Amino acid sequence: MLKRKKGTIIFTGATASIRASAEFSLLAVGKFGLRALAQSIAREFGPKGIHVAHVIIDGQIAEPNSSSDKTTLDTKNYLSPEAIAEQYWQIHNQTPTSWTLEMDLRPATEHF
Repeated sequence: MLKRKKGTIIFTGATASIRASAEFSLLAVGKFGLRALAQSIAREFGPKGIHVAHVIIDGQIAEPNSSSDKTTLDTKNYLSPEAIAEQYWQIHNQTPTSWTLEMDLRPATEHF
């Protein structure tokens, strides 16, 4: 990527990246650290043409049913894998004049 002066690195975080919860200290430490890493290398490699982003996934992700392409869960309460992928693709295609550093994805029904 450095040689081409172009590329995208996307880190996937969780709510624990920004807010720790009781009994989730080990997860929070790792996710806080991942967010800090993303911020640091975004500042280091952004000027060199590499887009670095951190995406917080806040909620459960729907799993496809093995017998069909339909999801097994009520889609209004779960994140769609296809919708997540579309957001990652949009981040990858952003112009360097308006890059996303951090995005927070959650279903509309999620209480936050």
